[in-house]
Amino acid sequence: MAKFQEDNAITFRLKEMQKMWIKEICKKHQLVRWLVDKDEIRMVKAFVLAEASEHGKIEDLFIGFETPFEDPKKYGKALKEEFLTVWNSPEYRKEVEDYDVLPNWDSKPFEYPEEDKDGLFFAHCMASFAESIGKKTNIVLCLLPHAFYGNQLLGEWLENLVKKLPKNLKLMVMDAKDYSMFDFFRETKNSKTLEPNLDMSGAIRELIQNGDPHSPATGINLCILNLMEASKNKDLDAIKKWGEKGIRICRDMESKSMEATILLSYGSAYFQLKKYKIAIEKYALAEEISAKGRAEKDPTCDILNLQSKHFLAATYFVRKKRKISLEYYIQTAQKALEQENIMIYLEAQRQSIYISKKLWRSSEAQEIAKTAYYKGITLNKELLKFSPMLLITQSHYDFSKNENNQDEMKKIETFAIDIWGENWEDLSVKEGYQSVLEPEES
Repeated sequence: MAKFQEDNAITFRLKEMQKMWIKEICKKHQLVRWLVDKDEIRMVKAFVLAEASEHGKIEDLFIGFETPFEDPKKYGKALKEEFLTVWNSPEYRKEVEDYDVLPNWDSKPFEYPEEDKDGLFFAHCMASFAESIGKKTNIVLCLLPHAFYGNQLLGEWLENLVKKLPKNLKLMVMDAKDYSMFDFFRETKNSKTLEPNLDMSGAIRELIQNGDPHSPATGINLCILNLMEASKNKDLDAIKKWGEKGIRICRDMESKSMEATILLSYGSAYFQLKKYKIAIEKYALAEEISAKGRAEKDPTCDILNLQSKHFLAATYFVRKKRKISLEYYIQTAQKALEQENIMIYLEAQRQSIYISKKLWRSSEAQEIAKTAYYKGITLNKELLKFSPMLLITQSHYDFSKNENNQDEMKKIETFAIDIWGENWEDLSVKEGYQSVLEPEES
């Protein structure tokens, strides 16, 4: 198991989270939600790690779970199996054997049932484990699934479970402010929402400033951070100031990889403010600089060149410059495949299919969908679950259906059900993925 390590800027914020929990959470609260910004998600995970270590300040025992939420009928069983796998692991037992903390708990009664539709059996399993440690032991079950975009059923599953939860258990989840799924938590007596407002940009600034103030790397990092803040504050003058300063530092260093990195951050700041023409200028320059770095055998520039093409494709897309956007997405897919960057490859192919359809290039879209689908099915299933592969699969299925290719349709159905379940064609699932992945045209 990972060990929590101290770091001043981070531990200060963790202590603030601990204080908030101790002040706000009482015995009646059995469902706790951290409502956080995207850049605070890692802090919630660090909080769980800290509380599970010798640095923990809260009396309850924290146990983290990362099993993805896919099907409400199978989630309880999956959580139970995740815990029992760790509990029965020789590596885990060897790790803790010197600490004399293993309770005398028999897991066998909880190992065999095939179904756990409401998660209650999982809850009783964990309640039994808590009692084996001590009658007064309470456990916080920290559900931190890898992803659950496109599936609104997790909230309902949690709401139903908490009504039947044993008294020595709490559930803890995190929720993103810009994609909140659990707003109903505010309305229940036994639940509590915590909003830490951790100012992670301030934490990053502290970490950077603790470095060598004369180091060019420190200067570049500060420029990137200031670009982010200037974009957030919609300050165009500050964006130009810090972008140009970053470029000057990089040119003094004669580092093409760092210059391309600054240019991508510079362009992204303008992109966020919908200054797409200027963003394209910066991305195009990043593409040019990174190409020169590739010629000089800088491996980092290869990755930056891929990112430049991807950013250009997306920016031309939102400007409705579909032909040039398609060209860049095709280039992005090719480069991503060469670099074995599968997630970018799938996303570029998905966008290529979409744009080809918009341009009435049906045969081209069909060929891209088929190529991407057959590449995708060779990949790790866990990787595919929360990737653009669902939309690629649906496109290939639709084309096969239009041609009445029954054999191909059956193969696609078998593959899709195995990964996303029987509701893989459900429009709400598709729209959920689309809303997360689709750049907004303007």
